[in-house]
Amino acid sequence: SDRPSRPVEAQPEDVVLDIPMDVNPALVEAFLAEAPLLAGAYTSLIENVIRGGAGPDSLNEARRHVHSIKGAANTIGVRGVVQVAHHLEDLLEYLGQRSITPQGALAKLLMDAADCLEMMLESLTDNEAPPAQAQSVLQRLLDIANAIDRGEVVEAAVDESRQGRDSVAPGDALDGEGRATPGAAAEDNAMEPSWPD
Repeated sequence: SDRPSRPVEAQPEDVVLDIPMDVNPALVEAFLAEAPLLAGAYTSLIENVIRGGAGPDSLNEARRHVHSIKGAANTIGVRGVVQVAHHLEDLLEYLGQRSITPQGALAKLLMDAADCLEMMLESLTDNEAPPAQAQSVLQRLLDIANAIDRGEVVEAAVDESRQGRDSVAPGDALDGEGRATPGAAAEDNAMEPSWPD
C-alpha cells in the first residue's frame, strides 16, 4: 500500500483546535458555517444506517460528508478535526465497500465520533478547548483503523480496543450519557435496536 503508516497512539496535540494566525478569516468563517451542517448530516445518516433504515449508499454518503469536513479543516489547519475525520473516513470507506451494517461497539464508535466532531466544531465556534473525550475517540478510531490495515476482522478489533485498554481519558465519564465509558452502550436507549448477539 502507498499510504503513509498510521499512528498507533493518539496524542494530546492530535486533537488541538488552534487555527493558525495567517489563515484567511473568510476561509475560517466559511468553515465554521459549513462544517457543522456537514457533521449534522453525517450524524443523521449514521443513525439511519445503524437503525437498519439505510444501506451502503448512505455509508458512502456519510463518508463524503466526513471527507468534506476533513478537506475544509485541512485548508484552515485545524489538526484535531482533520485527525478525527481522516481516520473516521477510512473506517466508513471500509464499511461501505463491504456493505457492513455497524452494530454494537462499532455503531457506538461511529456515533461517539459524530458527537466528538460536532462538539469540536462547537468548541471552535465558541473559542473553547477540545471536548474532553476527543483524544479517547481518536484512539478508538486509530485502534480499529490499524486493525483494518493489518487485515483483522473489524468487529473483533473494536471489542478488543474497548476491553484491552483503558481508552477513557480524564473527564470522559463526565459526559452526561457516559458515552466514552466501556460497557455503557446498553444505557443509551436511543441506540439500542434489537440486534442479534
